[in-house]
Amino acid sequence: MRAISRLFSWLALLLFVSVAGMTAIGAAYNPNILVESRFKGQHVAVDGLPIRVIEQGTGPDVLLIHGSPGSLEDWTALMSRLEGSFRVHAYDRPGYGFSGDSGKYSLADNAKTALGLIATLGLKQVTVVGHSYGGATALAMALTAPERVTSFVIIDSSVYTPARPPEELSSMLAIPMLGIGFATVLGPVLAPARIREGIRNQFRSEPPAGFIDARVRMWASPKVLHAQAMESLGARDELAAQSPRYPQIRAKVQILGQADDADRRKSAERLHADVRGSTLQLVHGAGHYLQIEKPDEVAEAIRASARE
Repeated sequence: MRAISRLFSWLALLLFVSVAGMTAIGAAYNPNILVESRFKGQHVAVDGLPIRVIEQGTGPDVLLIHGSPGSLEDWTALMSRLEGSFRVHAYDRPGYGFSGDSGKYSLADNAKTALGLIATLGLKQVTVVGHSYGGATALAMALTAPERVTSFVIIDSSVYTPARPPEELSSMLAIPMLGIGFATVLGPVLAPARIREGIRNQFRSEPPAGFIDARVRMWASPKVLHAQAMESLGARDELAAQSPRYPQIRAKVQILGQADDADRRKSAERLHADVRGSTLQLVHGAGHYLQIEKPDEVAEAIRASARE
């Protein structure tokens, strides 16, 4: 019995030391937001927070909002198709890519950042395009400040309930300081394989060359793992509170969804029914990243939304 008691005592001590050590690592963590040389973009301050932004083209303004996780690179193929007709801005949401981390992860907080970016950049007659979580963010903007935006394009977004339940480790990753420490120590070991598998599951075709490696590099960082965990844990309650208000939206809304995924299609059709005057386009032969697998169709939908 004494031996068993000593074993449990040592295990308890080891657990305490591990938790204390990871908490200390998390407390000392300072995310590097310096934009690496092989990536594009520069920082602008929105409410004091550095946000990485890229601008291409000239013409009416388009603002692109990525999903969770994600970065402005999710829009590369689409931006090249829009830059001849629009001035296009894409950015890393707080906690992602090379942007700073505000410590605020709700849809309302993300909508506030997007609206702040519109004001900071002086965007006019802007069309806001949101993919996945970015689409839910765009709808939050439509509910809070519709007069600031000319039209909204929602791309394959789960806007009533999350498409996936939170990862098992999300609760751990969301713990202040300890979660960041956990992600710092174990993220490089546990995250890459899960990220690679998750991305491949979101495509019907082969992802572009270098796409997965670039995402693994950014998404496995402690900052991104923590931000995604926080958004994932909060999404169900936030969407439950936001979605009953969709019939109040009077802004111009264009909805794009997967035609070949029953759940995504159902969500897009439901949003179309809820938002009076919205238009719906179901896209065949693509997975979740419509803007990457079907960029020409998405670009044309944006052009149509901006000129109506």
